Amino acid sequence: MSVAICLIGPDAITETYQDVQKLICDTAWKFQRAHGGDFEEMTSIANLVFMKAFLSHDANRASFVTWFRLKMEKAFLEMQRGDCQRAHFNLPLEDRPTRPIRPFVELLSELSQDAQTIVELLLEFPDTLQEGILKKSPHPCHVRPVLKAYLKTFFGWSDKHVVDTFREIAEVISA
Repeated sequence: MSVAICLIGPDAITETYQDVQKLICDTAWKFQRAHGGDFEEMTSIANLVFMKAFLSHDANRASFVTWFRLKMEKAFLEMQRGDCQRAHFNLPLEDRPTRPIRPFVELLSELSQDAQTIVELLLEFPDTLQEGILKKSPHPCHVRPVLKAYLKTFFGWSDKHVVDTFREIAEVISA
C-alpha cells in the first residue's frame, strides 16, 4: 500500500469508489454506444483511472467527480485512438490488445463504388476540397462536413446518402 493511501485511508477510497461506480458503468456504456469498444475493457481502465484520479485530485481545482470523469473520458479516447502505451498504462507490448491488420486493397474491395469515391477524394484531396477545409479550419474534425458539402455540391448526393456511405466505410474498417 502506498503512503498516500495509508494517509487517506482505505475506507475513504472504498466510499468514494462506491459513489462513482454507477458513473463508471454509465460512462463506459455511453462511450461504447457512441464509439464502440469492449465494455469490460473500458470498466477495467476506468478502475485504474479511478486510483490515479483519487491520488492526484486537488479539491481546490475541481470536484472529484468532475476530475475523475475528465480523466476517464480521456483514457477512453486514448484507448479508442489506439494510443495503447498511454491508455493501457505502459503495458508490455505482448500484453496489449491487437487487431489483425488487413491490407488496404482488401478493404477497398469490400466497399461500394460510392464509398470508394469518398476514399479516393480523401486520398487525392482535390484543391476545391482542400480550400473548403482550410477556409473553415485546418482541424481534422472539419474534414467530414466539408467533404459532405463537396459530395452534395459536385456529385448531387443527399444528406442520407452521404451518411449511409460514411457508415458503410466505418463498418468495413471496424470489421
